[in-house]
Amino acid sequence: MPFKMSIGEYLRTRVTTLAPRVDPAPNPIKVLASLSRSNWLNFAVAFLGWTWDAFGMQRYRKRSVEEN
Repeated sequence: MPFKMSIGEYLRTRVTTLAPRVDPAPNPIKVLASLSRSNWLNFAVAFLGWTWDAFGMQRYRKRSVEEN
């Protein structure tokens, strides 16, 4: 037989469970210190790729403005 619950009790228990759990943010220094050499290398390569992409976008934008 399923558990019977009143509407008021149901709403009271559901509203309290809808709030997300807030965990404290980890210390960024400890997180950065825990990265391995491979993690840092991957980060550096991704950052350089992102920077090169942004440089290319600005270069073409500037060129199109000069032509007009």
